[in-house]
Amino acid sequence: MSDNVISSIGTNQTGVNNRVQLRKTLTLMQVVMMGLAFLQPMTIFDTFGIVSGITNGHVATSYAIALTAILFTAVSYGKLVKRFPSAGSAYTYAQKSMSPHVGFMVGWSSLLDYLFMPMINILLAKIYLQAIFPGVDPWIFVVALVALMTFFNLRGINVVANLNTLLLLFK
Repeated sequence: MSDNVISSIGTNQTGVNNRVQLRKTLTLMQVVMMGLAFLQPMTIFDTFGIVSGITNGHVATSYAIALTAILFTAVSYGKLVKRFPSAGSAYTYAQKSMSPHVGFMVGWSSLLDYLFMPMINILLAKIYLQAIFPGVDPWIFVVALVALMTFFNLRGINVVANLNTLLLLFK
């Protein structure tokens, strides 16, 4: 799997190691679908009821306002990708456009986000599955979901991206 993500280290004529770089393997559509898949479980299952209560039923308006902020973020990312054409996402953009310290903080907050979001999604899935199948022990759902998630992640980023697209289309 690591062969697909990280290019190999080689030595040049002077014996100095070449730089290791991440390979860009995802298409724009895969990135968009992964972003939507990342947002979707929380949006539909959790926030709809909360937003409906806070906005007195004006969910569509609040989502349209949120879409405006998301579009500004997407345009900003598009400009940053052109300015700093390297893998690394928010960490790279913050490090190169602001400072290494800001990049470090953004990198760590992104890492924590990537670690905690799957746990939250598994917890939410367990809650919904437990409501559908009340006779099954909750830990079985957690173990099964973690095993399933691990299985697909070990297959590589393209498999995960395609699975996210497929799941998004079926929802």
